[in-house]
Amino acid sequence: MIFIRYMTDSIQQANKLNCLTIHVPNVWQTAEWYRLVFGFPAIFSADATAARLDVPDQRLVFAAHDAQTDTFGSRRLNSFLTDPAAFHLDIATADVQQLFDHALTHGAVPVLDPTPDAHGRLVASLRDLNGVLIQLSQLLPLPQETSN
Repeated sequence: MIFIRYMTDSIQQANKLNCLTIHVPNVWQTAEWYRLVFGFPAIFSADATAARLDVPDQRLVFAAHDAQTDTFGSRRLNSFLTDPAAFHLDIATADVQQLFDHALTHGAVPVLDPTPDAHGRLVASLRDLNGVLIQLSQLLPLPQETSN
């Protein structure tokens, strides 16, 4: 994917994405699954209705499905009975096949087996225990420095 920055005015400077929150039926179970599968520890709220994955420079939060209904109203749970929501998490890894297999042993549902994309990078897709789409992407090596 190629990303092009298109917003450069002062509004951009005043705003920042705080976090991505996924509402789930069981916060503890979801946070534990992400720890077991991807190695991401979580920091739980005092009342255990939310957990933020403790990943540097990232803000992914799992919140209880029934939390904040006064703010957002009712929501549809992610479910294997319906198509997934129109977003996915992208997790970069050095070994897509190994992580894909590891996730499957912990109950992930395969969507796309590891396959090279149009750029030759290995990618795979799966759904987590709540039906959320996850893409696994091969980490590309940094270009070697050349000496002159």
